[in-house]
Amino acid sequence: MRLHDAKSSGKARGTPPWRAALLGRGLRIFGALASQGTVSLGLFITNLILIRTVTPYEFGEIAILLGALFFANNLFGTFVTYPMTLRLAEDPADAPAVVGSFMATGLVFALPIAVAVFAIGLVVAEPALAAVAALAGFAWLLQSVTRKALHAQLLFLRSAVGDALCHLGLPLGVALSLQAGAFGLPTTFAVLALTATLATLLQAWQCGLRPRHLRFSRARLAECVATGRLTAVGAIVDVLLPQLVLWTLLATQGKAMVAVHTAMISIVGISHPLLFSIQTLVVPVVRRAEQASGRRRAVLEGIIAAAPLAGAMGCVGIAVLLFPLPIITLFYGTSGDYGSYAGALRLLGITYLLTAAAESASALLLGLGRAREQRTAQLVGFATAVTVGLPAAAAFGAFGSATVGGLSAAGRLARAIPVLRR
Repeated sequence: MRLHDAKSSGKARGTPPWRAALLGRGLRIFGALASQGTVSLGLFITNLILIRTVTPYEFGEIAILLGALFFANNLFGTFVTYPMTLRLAEDPADAPAVVGSFMATGLVFALPIAVAVFAIGLVVAEPALAAVAALAGFAWLLQSVTRKALHAQLLFLRSAVGDALCHLGLPLGVALSLQAGAFGLPTTFAVLALTATLATLLQAWQCGLRPRHLRFSRARLAECVATGRLTAVGAIVDVLLPQLVLWTLLATQGKAMVAVHTAMISIVGISHPLLFSIQTLVVPVVRRAEQASGRRRAVLEGIIAAAPLAGAMGCVGIAVLLFPLPIITLFYGTSGDYGSYAGALRLLGITYLLTAAAESASALLLGLGRAREQRTAQLVGFATAVTVGLPAAAAFGAFGSATVGGLSAAGRLARAIPVLRR
């Protein structure tokens, strides 16, 4: 049964409408968190294994390539999975045909993106590692199509099964290769290529996708370009800003300060499943509500959908705002000098409170199809962070870098809220 059918089945059994609606929302939130949580948890465990296994120099190569894959996934999402989400949220009669056409047409974007990942890999690593990373990136892009197709149909729990196969299978495969004495730097990306491919096959079956549905469409390509060009800038700045922070710290404060910043970000990173689930959940909900009841009702439905996730993120922000030193000690112990940066973690708490609100506003704009306004809001936030936040990071190290995300979120909110109020 589809999750969004829970309401109608509840009515058939005599369940009060308000209870059925509450149950449906709860299941969607749980499913979205389960889907995104497996992604964040798998990558977090993989990083922990690698940090304890390979040299910092080797981990640096892997980290740069993983960053390139995240950038590639964001860019691919703007041109393929976001337009597909909007299309599927309108509840088409033949969803498998829609998904198949987006996957086949998406190859036009996936192939050059994979080549670009390979080129980046050649700059920082050996050709073999670059080639396997590009292959993993290509498989990961295709898996994002089937994953987002399930999300757009509010089938989050179904998606979570394939997401677990892909992203929890990654650290398991790395650990098994280490135990067998067969680990090498390309192993991480070889495992990701395998698990992403298996997850794609599973989720394609869950979508009802069959080989006959894989049809390239010029009309679909035009749709992808027309929609994606409005959000491509936002996708770039979303991934570019964290990289600029790291390179600013490296150039002005040294590698030790990069480590401190990364350690503090890792603590608040426990809320990333909540953060990344906001758009996953809110965009299709708003799109469907707009189709059925108009924009004013759609905004209300989006706020209701985002509130539990943004509220939970707010709780994380408040916790690190109030108890930074005990939390640092809990994660990293008393060794090292991390405790002296409790003030930086407190600033990150404020940053995440603002980020929760900004991400919710962005999801509302995207769900309403207001990609142009959302892009403008992101550019305003990016400009604010670059002109104020990066100089602060250069001057004050981790204390300055902790404000960059907050400045970006404040700029996004300042632009998005007036648009939503209209």
